[in-house]
Amino acid sequence: MTSFTKKEYPKEILNRIAKKANLGGIISITPLTDGEFNSAYRLETGKGRFLLKIAPEKNAEVLTYERDIAETELFVYSLIKNTGIPVPDVIYSDFSKEIIPADWYILSFLTGEPMNKCRLKKDEKNKVMYRLGEITAELHNIECEDFGYRQCGLHDNWFTAYSSMMQNIMQDSKKKNIRIPCEKKIADIIPKAEKILRNVKKPRLTHFDLWAGNIFIDGNKEIEAIIDTERSYFGDPLGDFVNFSFFGLPHGVLIDGYNSRAANPFEKTDETVTRINLMRLYLGLIMHTETNYRNRKTSGMYIFKKVYSNCIIRIALKNIKL
Repeated sequence: MTSFTKKEYPKEILNRIAKKANLGGIISITPLTDGEFNSAYRLETGKGRFLLKIAPEKNAEVLTYERDIAETELFVYSLIKNTGIPVPDVIYSDFSKEIIPADWYILSFLTGEPMNKCRLKKDEKNKVMYRLGEITAELHNIECEDFGYRQCGLHDNWFTAYSSMMQNIMQDSKKKNIRIPCEKKIADIIPKAEKILRNVKKPRLTHFDLWAGNIFIDGNKEIEAIIDTERSYFGDPLGDFVNFSFFGLPHGVLIDGYNSRAANPFEKTDETVTRINLMRLYLGLIMHTETNYRNRKTSGMYIFKKVYSNCIIRIALKNIKL
């Protein structure tokens, strides 16, 4: 997918990367077009197949929380590697910027396909969703001492962390002169939400990008791995429920799986619904803003994300009860 933050690299550079990572000579290179942030390639070498991810170069315009998120992705993989949660293996990483002015890393190549491209029968989907619920609960059982994004600086409470996250994304919008939908109403909500945000007492690991495209399904119609952990934060775990249902609430077998493993099982209450929608509001602002940093205004993706994010923001605002 075309994006301002992605760059095409010549074979000579990719060969130098493969050599430094001790992968051997490259047999074939396949650019991977999914995703808008990183450049990605499937490399086939004498030692097998691998995934190369290259973060945006250091002079690229990115959102505040996106700075240095390559390190966050690998940090989160290392946190969850020994939990039984399936993730790719990290083969090699390089943050020296010697070969190219960007962070890059090599991951094991997944043989399956993203869930959004996978045909599942009803019973297969139910099994996958139950397992996804279990995996999500296992993620949330990982705690930290402080709240927020590791790459942006952590806070001692969720209200301060959430306020900082919202302020950063709104400032990112202003840098591009982006009109924020319902801006005054959003600004008024943050201080009013202080009590409910402070009720989140433990900073739990939250993926915050667990949509179907980041869930790989193998040939047995089971979850092979979850990927793209760079958006992860420590805070309210209900943020992950937004990506399960962009406009509603998760239900059914996913919640059954989640509650079977969660330290704090999910229960639908006025407070949990509001907390989900506070995170939906934040995600809507990310989507509304990031497209100006990635997509041409004449592109179909730009128009789609503007319309879609506006819907998400307005639904979130409607369902936040303070």
